[in-house]
Amino acid sequence: MKFKFNLLLLVSMLFISCNTSDDEYFSNIPDGICDVNTEINPPIGFELNTLGGIDFNGSVRQFQIVNESIAYALLTNNRGGYIELFKSVDGGQTWIDLEVDIDMKPINMIFRDELFGIVTIRDFSNCTGSNCSRNSIYLETIDGGLSWQEKVVNNLNGTLYHPSFDSNGNLYSMLRTEKKSTMIKSINNGVDWEILFESEDLDFSLETFSYRLFDDRLYASGKDSTILIIDSNGSLINRFQSNVGSIWDLDVIDSSNIIVAGRKLLKTSDGGVSWNIISDEISRIIGFDSPDIGLAILRKSTCPSDVYQVNDVIAATLNGGFEWIESNMTTTNLRLNYSNSQSITSGEWFIMINNILFKIERR
Repeated sequence: MKFKFNLLLLVSMLFISCNTSDDEYFSNIPDGICDVNTEINPPIGFELNTLGGIDFNGSVRQFQIVNESIAYALLTNNRGGYIELFKSVDGGQTWIDLEVDIDMKPINMIFRDELFGIVTIRDFSNCTGSNCSRNSIYLETIDGGLSWQEKVVNNLNGTLYHPSFDSNGNLYSMLRTEKKSTMIKSINNGVDWEILFESEDLDFSLETFSYRLFDDRLYASGKDSTILIIDSNGSLINRFQSNVGSIWDLDVIDSSNIIVAGRKLLKTSDGGVSWNIISDEISRIIGFDSPDIGLAILRKSTCPSDVYQVNDVIAATLNGGFEWIESNMTTTNLRLNYSNSQSITSGEWFIMINNILFKIERR
C-alpha cells in the first residue's frame, strides 16, 4: 500500500513538474509571435503592387512571364494532384483556366514563347514495385496550352526537373531517378535527348533547385552542398563547396558573384573560392540586380504550435548583404506560400505568393 502511495505521489510530482515547465515555457514566448498576419509588406524604399490572383482550389507551383502580355501559371489541385494551367493575356492581371485537367502530378514547366511549352510530370501509371519514376515523359503544347501531347524521353528513365532554354534555343533538364541525377540536353525542342553530364556527385534534395542556367553554363546541385559548373557541351568547368545544407535557391549575378540560400544565406565574390554569411536566417532568394542590390525572404520567428506557423519578412540589401532593410511587419508562412520569382527589367521582380501575382520594385 505504501508502495502504491509513493508511486502515485511520484507520478503527481512529475505531472505537476511537466505542467509547470510548459507554463514557464509558453510564458516566455514573446508577445505577438503566434499572431497570424497575412498582409504582405515591402521593405522601406520598395513598392509592392498586386497584379492579379488565381481563383483555384490548389497552389501555384511555378509561373512564367513570357512577354508583356502573356504569362502562364502551373498549378496542382489540392484534392487530386492533377495538372492545371492558367494563362494571362494582360500581364498577370486576370487569369484564364485552360482546363488541362490531366491526372498526373506536375513538376515544372517552361515556355519558349507564347505558343510552345512543356510541362514535366511524375508518371505513376503502369508502375509496380518501389521505383515509380521509371517512365520519363512530359507534356508538350504548340498552341499556347489549348492542346497537349504526351512525349517520351527515349531510352532514359526518371522524372524531369526544371527544363530551361539557353540563348541558342537548346533545351536542358535534370533527370532524376531514385538512385541518381543526370543532366540531359535537346537541340531540337525535345524531339531527341542526349545525356549531357552524369556523375555520382550530382544530387539535389529540394524541388525548388536542381540547377540554374546562366550565360549558357549550368550551375548544378551536387552532393553535400557542392555546386558543379558545366558548360553547354557537358564539360565540367569547376566545382565549389557552399556548406549551406540543402539548397533552396541559387542566383548567379555573374561568374564571380553567386548567392546561395539554404539554412543560411551565403554569398561569394570570387566564384566560390570563399563564402560570406549575409544572413543567418533560413531564406528564399527573390533576386539580385547586382552584387549589391537584392531581395530575399527571411525567417524571423517560429510559433511553437501544433500547426506549422513561421513568421517571415521581405528584406532588401543595398550593400551586398552587409545590412538588410526589412518590411515593418512579418507575414505568416510567407516562404511556404511563395512559389518563385522572375525579373524582366532591372529594379523590379514579379513574385507569386498564395496564388497572387505581385510586382515589387525600387521607388
